[in-house]
Amino acid sequence: MTTHTTPAPAPRHALIRAWPTLAVAAGGAFVINLDQGGVPVANPRISDALGASLADLQWIYNAYLLPVAVLLVSGGALADRFGRRRILVFGLALFVAGSAGSALSQSTEQLIAVRVVEGVGAALIVPATIAALRSAFSGRALSMALGWWVAGAIGGAALGPIIAGALMVSWSWRSVFWSNIALGLVCLAVALARVRSTEAPRAAEPLRGGWNLAVAVGLAALVWGLIRAGSHGWSSIDALGPIAGGLLVLVVVIRASGWIVEGRLGERADIWRLSVGLGSIVLLLLGAVGAYFLLAFYLQRGLGLSPLEAGVALLPQTAVAALLAPLAGRMIAAAGVGPMLAFAFAAELAALLVLSRLDESSTYLFLVPPMVLIAFALSIIPTASLLLVVGTAPPDRAGFLSGVQASSVYVGNVLSVAVTGSVVASTVAARFDRALAARGLQPVEAADGTMLAQGVAPEVAGLKPLEQAALEQATLDAFASAVGSALLIGAGAAAVGLSLSLIWTLARRRERALASR
Repeated sequence: MTTHTTPAPAPRHALIRAWPTLAVAAGGAFVINLDQGGVPVANPRISDALGASLADLQWIYNAYLLPVAVLLVSGGALADRFGRRRILVFGLALFVAGSAGSALSQSTEQLIAVRVVEGVGAALIVPATIAALRSAFSGRALSMALGWWVAGAIGGAALGPIIAGALMVSWSWRSVFWSNIALGLVCLAVALARVRSTEAPRAAEPLRGGWNLAVAVGLAALVWGLIRAGSHGWSSIDALGPIAGGLLVLVVVIRASGWIVEGRLGERADIWRLSVGLGSIVLLLLGAVGAYFLLAFYLQRGLGLSPLEAGVALLPQTAVAALLAPLAGRMIAAAGVGPMLAFAFAAELAALLVLSRLDESSTYLFLVPPMVLIAFALSIIPTASLLLVVGTAPPDRAGFLSGVQASSVYVGNVLSVAVTGSVVASTVAARFDRALAARGLQPVEAADGTMLAQGVAPEVAGLKPLEQAALEQATLDAFASAVGSALLIGAGAAAVGLSLSLIWTLARRRERALASR
């Protein structure tokens, strides 16, 4: 007897059929990265208005990212337990409320506190959107949908600086957060009206509150120590104590986290696949995010651009990545995950090595080619990481594993800003003294290291015009040199990523060769 089966819809038709889910997923990724992309451009204005030091600005940025990094796994488990639509709606509402609190903050302490609320909302949004895509699509359609999700995320990061800069032409830094509210409410309305509720059957997935608390303590201690190193020195017990304690807690937690790879993921090949997927995204962001965070300062403090001009100037990194992201799935499908990862890490490594040579004479044209190379890496590696971690997961584990993968994204963000910012803060004062001596100027006793680390020259009374110009040049010289040194840390991470991807590629080829015998 002949049986007839209905052919699966073409990937493009599948995307059109489930467009509300795709739109809300990409929109949710867009809005949470809009904030992340806009705040670095607003940092100089926030510093001027609230008297924030570089360490304060690091915490304003990381107060949003830390809860996202810590709570994403629980957010994925909640999505699997209570339904992707319900958790998505709640996360969007919380994110909007946190954005309103940020816009109304009157001090750095208040701003840091409400940024945590935003981060909790984002921790619910990210895994719920990815899990919704995993439920709605499969096969090539899933690869394309994940590519659009990455495009939404990078698009938010790309337009965030421009929207933030445009708003600050007429309004204060507070307007940056009002754009989050408007777009968040649009996503919330579409989710309530058009996204179908998909209750997941895995109601028994533990929320693992103790695990999340331990990760929160370990990661917060590590970041605290890294930021303290910028002002107290890398050999100070004030820095080394929290760093050592945080690393110890994280190592113990990771060693005890065998449940992450339980069941299907307990197979050796899948553990290796998971490790490559998580490690690649962290290594990518250690360099890419640090470059973005610091170049946003250099463009305004060093080249004298306005916030809007700085946002536009960052487009070679952000917009190019957003434009290439939808093609990432096709490129990976054609060339393979390993070769594309290696190619992307090689591009990032070359870019960061070029940027490490930044000095006070560097022009904008010097920055463009490396920013384009970083954009290419940003378009490829996140999609490859998603495919490695989520692509082979059972549907009822998609929310949980998407939370694990997305958590690694924000861990990379947090560590990058903490490390690169602290390298700048800890090295800029000595470089400033050398730059003064090279210009025949005496050391400035009252120089504020926290402002030097933002490229702001100290105020010295009684200087002649030529001496004042030399002081400003020495400040920019020291700041640019410190930024270059910080970006070498990212270059080292990219080199490790390149090695990891080459090992993965060779291992996969060996497995295929053995299987074909």
